[in-house]
Amino acid sequence: MAGAEPLAAVRAFLLADADLAAIVGTRVFVGELPESEIEQMPRATVQLEPGGGMGNANQLYGDPRIDFYCYGDSPRVAWQVYRALHAALKDLQREVFAETLLHWARESAMGALGRDPEKDWPVTLNSWQVRAAEIAAT
Repeated sequence: MAGAEPLAAVRAFLLADADLAAIVGTRVFVGELPESEIEQMPRATVQLEPGGGMGNANQLYGDPRIDFYCYGDSPRVAWQVYRALHAALKDLQREVFAETLLHWARESAMGALGRDPEKDWPVTLNSWQVRAAEIAAT
């Protein structure tokens, strides 16, 4: 049995949220942005990256931190992306996405609006703890 993929599950969860999709469409990425996306930036986009944190020893779940970068073509749009992401994640209920059982999400750092230091794109950075299974759901 393959292991669970919490970041892929969170991405699938976010893509299923109608309010966030109304702003970013399908532009929710795990890890670095694809080159084809970078060429079209800045625009409403969400990027997820592992933010560290601990698993639970001898348990089949963990609640690592995930960092979210909410981009926009203006600071106002970057903030709107964050607010839609916030609304989705705070209401996350126990459900399977991308073969991974997600339990809950808790914001660990509220959105901080700024600019990407390398690209100068408007961005809102925020972090969440997400409780997720470490084994694939059957």
